[in-house]
Amino acid sequence: MSQGQETKCYLIQSQRGWGFFSLRSAGLFSLEIPILTRPEAITKACATGPLSPLAESSEAKRIATLIDKYFRGYTVSFDEVRIDLSERTPFQQRAYRELMMVKYGVTITYGMLAEKMKAKGAARAIGQAMSKNRIPIIIPCHRVLSSGNKLTGFSATGGIPTKKWLLAHEEAYTEAHPYC
Repeated sequence: MSQGQETKCYLIQSQRGWGFFSLRSAGLFSLEIPILTRPEAITKACATGPLSPLAESSEAKRIATLIDKYFRGYTVSFDEVRIDLSERTPFQQRAYRELMMVKYGVTITYGMLAEKMKAKGAARAIGQAMSKNRIPIIIPCHRVLSSGNKLTGFSATGGIPTKKWLLAHEEAYTEAHPYC
């Protein structure tokens, strides 16, 4: 974490459990959800920064509302959420921005994402960038599949089962039809 940047954390509860997100002056810095218990969410949030009440920040309330709607099954756009990628490399920033254009319910492979970035052959580098994503769902790394449309790699809480759940939640992945 960069010295001198104030980070405030906000607890949230969703259909999938408790979690938290952190904000800095440049925008959303991290999101961790789902965490199964409130005490675990508090412990992890406090390791990131001080807990703050949602009521103190209109931006925090808006983000919490969008996340809640997402988990309630609404198609949500996070396009207006400001994100802080200041601690990411230029390549990672490009990968995340390109991925954010992949809409709800749509999946893409690491190779296809590399091609969209005009970085053909960089599928592994895309995978590495996704593994560093601190803002899952908003930067929807769960929508990225390996070649052959297989579920691989998901560094967010819950790993592959969470990735599979998120894709099923968006109706983008089912056993019968793995790629939409």
